[in-house]
Amino acid sequence: MITAICSLSNNNFVTGSLDTSLKIWDIRTGKILKKLNGHTHAVIMIAELSNLNIVSTSLDKTIIIWSYDGMIINTLEGFDNPVMEVV
Repeated sequence: MITAICSLSNNNFVTGSLDTSLKIWDIRTGKILKKLNGHTHAVIMIAELSNLNIVSTSLDKTIIIWSYDGMIINTLEGFDNPVMEVV
């Protein structure tokens, strides 16, 4: 089940799911371009940062910053509760 969605500046979009993954989709074809794994619980929120980098939050109480190619740039931990939003 999809729990979060974010459009990207390159006209693709990214979804987050209960299955802990993020997927980058080609909006023209509807095909999955990349699957990003790193969270251990459901994804709550996704946003685009600069240069197509992506930030996601999860019920696992982490924030992960991803490169567009699916590599984890940084994982922020130590939160007492799940992070529900990044502004």
